[in-house]
Amino acid sequence: MIFGVVDIINKFESLKEDIPTVTFDEVYNYLDTLIDNIDINTDVLILAGGDHLYWYNNARYELLSNQLYSNKNQKYMITREMSDEYDRNAYIASLDRVRQNSDNPKWFDGSRAMKTITNLVSHKVNAKYIIPTKINMEDGLRKKLENKIN
Repeated sequence: MIFGVVDIINKFESLKEDIPTVTFDEVYNYLDTLIDNIDINTDVLILAGGDHLYWYNNARYELLSNQLYSNKNQKYMITREMSDEYDRNAYIASLDRVRQNSDNPKWFDGSRAMKTITNLVSHKVNAKYIIPTKINMEDGLRKKLENKIN
């Protein structure tokens, strides 16, 4: 089944509210029925696109310095245990308070669904560390073009 964040917030509409009526476990367990087992194990799950970093910064969650490798676009990391704590906390903490820290409050409508999806994936691949980044496909294309020119 193909699904996305919008599908999850349409099913669990209270995810957009300040404090949802649905629990982390309810959403997590539902997602677990949608996402098959993943036959990959990895110590590190790298989250591209910037959304996760945007969430952590506006939620004021502590991020660790990336101690696994040095990359200016991948400066931070969290442990899976930190992710579990933060993602569960998102269901009992005020989303309105997080929105107040942001320049785009409406963006947070899908944030709980997004974080629950990635939380489940981190468990399915047995990741020990999660690296939220601002990297995207454009970065790779740019580097490839630069290498062809040089």
